[in-house]
Amino acid sequence: MTVIFRFVLSFTLMTPLLSHADIFGPDDRKDPLQVPSKSHLANSVAVGVLSSLWTDLGNGFSSLEANRMNEFMCQDERFSEENSIAYACSGFLVAPDLLVTAGHCAVNFGEIHHVTDQYCEVYTWLFDYNSKMNLRKISNDKIYRCKEIIYATLSEAEEVQDFALIRLDRHTVNRTPFKIADHPIQMNDSVALLGFPMGLPLKFADNAKVFSPNHRGRSFLTDLDAFSGNSGGPVLNAKDEVVGLLIAGNPSNSTYTDPVQRCERYNSCDSNGENCKAFSPHFPLQGFPNTFSEVQSLLFYRDVILKSMVLK
Repeated sequence: MTVIFRFVLSFTLMTPLLSHADIFGPDDRKDPLQVPSKSHLANSVAVGVLSSLWTDLGNGFSSLEANRMNEFMCQDERFSEENSIAYACSGFLVAPDLLVTAGHCAVNFGEIHHVTDQYCEVYTWLFDYNSKMNLRKISNDKIYRCKEIIYATLSEAEEVQDFALIRLDRHTVNRTPFKIADHPIQMNDSVALLGFPMGLPLKFADNAKVFSPNHRGRSFLTDLDAFSGNSGGPVLNAKDEVVGLLIAGNPSNSTYTDPVQRCERYNSCDSNGENCKAFSPHFPLQGFPNTFSEVQSLLFYRDVILKSMVLK
């Protein structure tokens, strides 16, 4: 069995935000506001935020607790001047009130149906979290609570299952749900990713391909640049259809310590997944397919999503 790291948040024991990350070749992460052809997709992606990080300001506004990346990252690293939300997950709309995220952002292990407590209470979902958002004063109309976790599964059995479908507490307005691709991914297909790497404001990562289209039954492997906060983020094909959601990756080191400046730098590998700046001694093999970003295929969950659209 291949041992990997998972972009995981435990309800009872949470791993640090900067535990896992991969950059393969050049860093392809960019602000969607700087990619006009993709900016329309941004308002249908939400960041999962611990409910305990919010402060109600009254008059329809709240503030969100966050850190600056340069509190631990070297100041010359990309996005070091931006905010970082602790223990973030990513999610995306498939209907006005239905949001998909990773299973490990909604359940510790196993399978649950129609749950209204636990992770449903722990996380709220914030839309429009971008580099221009003022976290000290956020309009409450951008903040959504979980009404119920309709279905969530997390399993490392023969076929990986890492998926959750959440009903929000109200319908979103003027946000176009993503279209789900109706055909399986193929070898060398181009893919892109939207999400919140290390709790940063929304980033778009492209210039990636599929190099293992059938990995562990229900997932596929890519060379997407992905970090822990990307968990649950939509992975898109060339038509901007969702083919899956980001769930895991290897190597397991998000950052490494600069020996001179004594600050953290992003871990990175070359375009073949080799020569990584840092890697776990427990999983020393490098090069694709030993290094990867893993995506849960959404095809296996289309029926669950479609049924939930009808049974409102």
